Amino acid sequence: MHDTATSQDILKKVEQVLHDYGFDLSKLACLSTDGAATMVGRLNGVGAKLRTKIENLHPHSEFAQFHCIIHQQSLCSKI
Repeated sequence: MHDTATSQDILKKVEQVLHDYGFDLSKLACLSTDGAATMVGRLNGVGAKLRTKIENLHPHSEFAQFHCIIHQQSLCSKI
C-alpha cells in the first residue's frame, strides 16, 4: 500500500488478495490484528467491516477477531 491506510483501503486489499487466490469468504474463520485503530475499531475497523460483509453474504458463518496473540503474551508477561 502506497497512499493511505484507512480501514476501507486495507479491507479492499484484503478482499483483492482473497479473490486473487480464490478464497471463499464463507471459509474465513477469524482475523488476527494488531492494536491499530483502523484494524480494531468496533464499527469502522477492518475486522468489523469484514465481519459485516461475511455475515451479509453468509448469515450462518461464524467469524472471530483476535488481537495478535504474540502481542497479548508480551503484555501479560509485563504484569
